[in-house]
Amino acid sequence: MSNEASVVELARTIRPYLPDLLPADSAAELDRRLAGLLAAADERRIDTEILELLREPDLVRRWAALFLEDGLPPDVAMDRRVGVVLPGRGEAVAPGKFVCPQGDLVFYRRAVGQSVPLCPTHGVLVPAS
Repeated sequence: MSNEASVVELARTIRPYLPDLLPADSAAELDRRLAGLLAAADERRIDTEILELLREPDLVRRWAALFLEDGLPPDVAMDRRVGVVLPGRGEAVAPGKFVCPQGDLVFYRRAVGQSVPLCPTHGVLVPAS
């Protein structure tokens, strides 16, 4: 994945995490701005603008840096490193990746019982192919 594509994937992936990283009003504003940039992704390069948006606050910047290292959300990357195993199976479990068909959001479901959220812009998320 190119650097530009990695940054766009970062923007799509961080959106569901924003309420955990920022106060509600700040999370909503950053999400709105990221959604606007993602809507323009087919028309122009947006990677520099995404990185600028995610530069502050510190918690967001660190999350973004960890994502760019592994290409996965930090919590999912940690699960992969330690090898989350299903009881009785002895096999590592890969997180389920769900995407907005319009390219607006990426969500990793870490457990089968975890509900998949809706894309705040387009509604549905579908399993990634």
